[in-house]
Amino acid sequence: MNYNQFDPNGQNNQNGQNNPNGQNTDNGYNPENMSLNSMYDPYNDLYRQGMQQKPNLGFSIASMVLGIFSLVCCCITYAALITSILAIVFSVVAKIKNERFDGMAIAGLVCGIIGCVLAASDIILSAVFSEYLAELEKELEATYGTYR
Repeated sequence: MNYNQFDPNGQNNQNGQNNPNGQNTDNGYNPENMSLNSMYDPYNDLYRQGMQQKPNLGFSIASMVLGIFSLVCCCITYAALITSILAIVFSVVAKIKNERFDGMAIAGLVCGIIGCVLAASDIILSAVFSEYLAELEKELEATYGTYR
């Protein structure tokens, strides 16, 4: 007896062809592709699909923590720049490992980008206004004396 000719409801079905009523009765049931355990327990395959390996969240957590740290410590320019770059890298690694962005990786990516922009703007502004700050310091020393 060929099991491919019958669907579970007992209606004749030739591998997905329509039955006499005009309805397709092929619902993917094919006993030849099933294991012995799943043939006797139809929920066994569903159970195995639910028991897939959980995604690794280590890089996502590290990305989020480093991104938040880069925002909190944005006044420490080089520390913020390093931690924000690491947050962005860990977020991308988490996306590659898990094949999707989860919430923590997105938070780390966004905080890392914002921290990187703040740190880079601090470095650029320090370089641009260094002459002005040196002149201002001389003027303040002449007016109020040395503060050291």
